[in-house]
Amino acid sequence: MGDRTWCTLNLEGILSAEHLDELVGTLVGADAQGSESELRRCLLEGTPSFDFEEVNYAQLDDDLADLLKKLHLSYAWSWDAGGEYGAGVTLYDARRAEEIDLDKAGNDICLTLRAIDQEGHLEKVRVWDRFYRDKWRFQVYTSNHDLLSAKADGKLPDGYFELIQRANQSEESPQ
Repeated sequence: MGDRTWCTLNLEGILSAEHLDELVGTLVGADAQGSESELRRCLLEGTPSFDFEEVNYAQLDDDLADLLKKLHLSYAWSWDAGGEYGAGVTLYDARRAEEIDLDKAGNDICLTLRAIDQEGHLEKVRVWDRFYRDKWRFQVYTSNHDLLSAKADGKLPDGYFELIQRANQSEESPQ
């Protein structure tokens, strides 16, 4: 069994409606709290925050993490302290394809003196802290017209339209 804790997953980005069922199914498979229709509603309403109860050693489900990265969605996977580890958060920024694990106390990111003394580490963590505390935005689109309209209206999270364009171009270019 192992040491279990409560975890929360927050998402940011742009999701094509064609991937909605796949994401909902993967959330269900990873034991996200709520019914399939509740999970779908959270995504469609742009409020994708999901709770997970009794997660073994606070580990994000591998299939879910892989899918989020494949769909170019950023995430914050946070957990409460367990018997053998403290509270923390894993942050993934899809726009930079970078990830970091950080310790937390309450809602604050914490660093040890040893970590602070590492050259450049404090500034790097400050960037991640701003990412973590920024207003997270999420948009599901059904067509290119829908996506372009949301972009024109300023409804898309910053940097994700360009990320989707780059991803689509790389899929179209011959290998």
